[in-house]
Amino acid sequence: MRHQIKNDLKRFIFSKNTVIVFAMCATINIWHIVQYYNREVYIPKLYYTPISVFDVWLGSSAIPIQSFAYFLLLPVIVLLVSGTSMFDDMISGYYYQLLFRMKKRDYFIARYISMFIYGGTSFVLPLVINFFIMALKYPINRPEIINGIGPEVSNVLGNVYYLKPGLYVIGIMIVQFVFAGAMSGISLLTTFYSSYRFEPVLVPFALYFGLYCICNVVDVGDFSPNYFLLVGGKNHDGLEFLISFVTLVAVFIVFMKKGSKYEI
Repeated sequence: MRHQIKNDLKRFIFSKNTVIVFAMCATINIWHIVQYYNREVYIPKLYYTPISVFDVWLGSSAIPIQSFAYFLLLPVIVLLVSGTSMFDDMISGYYYQLLFRMKKRDYFIARYISMFIYGGTSFVLPLVINFFIMALKYPINRPEIINGIGPEVSNVLGNVYYLKPGLYVIGIMIVQFVFAGAMSGISLLTTFYSSYRFEPVLVPFALYFGLYCICNVVDVGDFSPNYFLLVGGKNHDGLEFLISFVTLVAVFIVFMKKGSKYEI
């Protein structure tokens, strides 16, 4: 199973679509860095205290259009490369070849793990790179509440952000990683019901974007994933942690149950 996971990851990394995802992430990153490196021009009145890197990096809040775009495109970044992999295996017959060498259960576990790792890494790694590049310009000071960029102090972990911002950011990145991995799981589950190659990518994006639209229509936009996954999400009360991990586990259980009975 380890060998299959390694093969899957190599397959994803050297895919042609990886170039597209890389270009997409790099474009958003460069756009954000160029704009926010010139703070005198672009952010003269937004901040009332000395600016910290925690106020301006890509994952800080939805105030920069680049952050909004990056988090709204989460399903595309995560699934454009790996989302169709299992569908391709089944259509090409490679799925049957693998079953001669490994158990069906091991194949589905290996595919879930490899897509989870790739999905989480492809989304979080550009954020980590952006943070360190922005840290070359801005000091790593504690963020100030008066700036209104971070979470509400009344939230469960609000005080942690203003006292130990680095620890808080690491925690949110773990949640982002898990959520991106859960989106990969939804794509895999969708594959069992797909007749067309684009469906395992389109369906998770439609669910993600649909949730964003519904939350904004009923005026609870902060509960939309592309907002609560941001470090500066106002409603960090532990719900995003619960949603991410429960989704990951629930999708895995349903996926394995469906996979054990699946026949092409």
